[in-house]
Amino acid sequence: MTERMNRNLKPMIAQYAQENAHSWDRHLSKLALSIRTSVNETTGDTPAYLNFGRDPKLPLDLL
Repeated sequence: MTERMNRNLKPMIAQYAQENAHSWDRHLSKLALSIRTSVNETTGDTPAYLNFGRDPKLPLDLL
């Protein structure tokens, strides 16, 4: 599972770093949130749900 996540994260970081060469590392939490809240095709759940038993509240949920 970790290897698959890294395989997904690596191109996301590469693209973000290309567009934001000097500040990409400050935005890793956004990329991590994107992965943690994406539904896995195999399990039908998000990684956050599998780890914590619930999905995190997203900024849009708080409005």
